[in-house]
Order: sequence, then C-alpha cells, then structure tokens
Amino acid sequence: MFVIFSKQVLAIGLLCMMFSVVISKPKKKQKKPTCSERVNNAKMMIRNLPVLEEECNATFNLNKIPPPVNVNAVWTTYVRWGRTVCPDTAELFYEGIAGGSSHSHSGSGANYVCLPKKPEWGKIIAGLGGSGAYMYGAEYELTSGHSNPFLATNAPNTGNADSLHDNDVPCVVCQIPRGVSMVPARHSCPTGWTLEYKGYLVADHHTHPRSAVFECMDEAPETTQGGHASQNGALFYSVQAVCGSLPCPDYIQGGELTCAVCSK
Repeated sequence: MFVIFSKQVLAIGLLCMMFSVVISKPKKKQKKPTCSERVNNAKMMIRNLPVLEEECNATFNLNKIPPPVNVNAVWTTYVRWGRTVCPDTAELFYEGIAGGSSHSHSGSGANYVCLPKKPEWGKIIAGLGGSGAYMYGAEYELTSGHSNPFLATNAPNTGNADSLHDNDVPCVVCQIPRGVSMVPARHSCPTGWTLEYKGYLVADHHTHPRSAVFECMDEAPETTQGGHASQNGALFYSVQAVCGSLPCPDYIQGGELTCAVCSK
C-alpha cells in the first residue's frame, strides 16, 4: 500500500512540474539599445582604439571606418535656380517660381526669392498703393549678345540656349540633413563635400538701378511653361569677371563665372 501511495505521489509531482513549465512566463527579451546609444557606443570604441592598438599590437585603418550616423541631423534648405526638380542628393521641399524686385527700381528687396506656385493670402488691400515694396516674376536675359554660357539641354528649343531668353524662371527648394554652401567661381566642391548642383553665377545687369544678390543658376536651366513673353520685372544675367582687383590670368577678363552648391 505504501508503494502504491508513493507512486501516486510521484506521478502527481511530475504532473505539477510539467504544468509549471507550461504556464511559466517566457523570459523577457533584452531591450535593444536605441540608435543614440549605439552611436555613442561606437564613438566610445573609436576613442579607445589607440589603447587597444597598443595593448593588442594591432592596427586599425580609421579611413575605412564610415562615420557614425548623425541621428540628430539638422535639415537645411537651398534653392536650385532654374530647375523644377531637386538633385538625387536632396529631397523636395517645394517647387516654385523665381521672383524679385524690378530691374528698373532702386528700392524693394535686393535678393531673388523662390515663390511657391500656390500662395496663401491674408488680408488684401485692393490695388497697388504706391507706398510699398513690389514683387515681380523673374526672366532670363540670356542671348549671345548678353553672354550665355548655359547648356541648352532643357531649353525650349533643345540645342539652342538662346531660346531661354525672356522666359520665366522656375526654381525648386531642396532639403538635406547637412549644411550647405555656395562656392563661386568653381564647378567642383572641396574634398569631403557633396556636389548638389553646379552652374553659373547670375545677378542683375551692372547698369540697372537695382542691385541683386549673386545666385547660382543651374548649368542646364528649364523654363516655366507659358511664360515666354517679355515682361521684364526681375532679370537674371550671367556674371563676368573684370580684371584689375581680380587677379588675372587666374581670372579671365569677361569670363563667365561658374558656381557650385556643396553640402557636408
């Protein structure tokens, strides 16, 4: 009888053990480190590499180690003048049309602006009051007689860059998770920088009352559909070098100045 009872107790014990295994909760998986924690760990390892090299008699080529991802990157914007699309290196912020003050006015703003295609309005006082600043659309002033170094790839008449003349100028605002700078008189970027786009410097004519900020126009500009009538307003001319204070022959008298928009 004692033997039978012991067997029953043993069987019940085994059943309880099996049941406890079935109902027991699985262990929690270890929480995966955040991106910030992983980047900080990688930075710590890179800082400790010299000690590791000395202790283990090993050599690491840091030039082959990619830089850590900047998870807190600040996005900046730039205007790609004369184009309707951003380069592959950037994302679209908005597409627009170029504008600025009239070439014949000495007042209003000095800079060109990329205006959105669909403006939003607040309170409107009808009619030009004559007491404020004016915003005009912008046109290309690019013919053989006006110094036209641009490619005709996207011109209205492909192969004829002069067909850009008097057409309205499109623009697009692009965004990137890094800093950006325009380099005048260069078609390439410094080592370690990314070329966003290249082109030629533009501004208003040197005899006009209006002074405009120098901008970088894409080397293969497009035009705004239906905007081929000569309305003037804000104007874009290519920029030529003048020897004297500019050192020549590094600079060339009358040479159209290039430009590059670079990011890092």
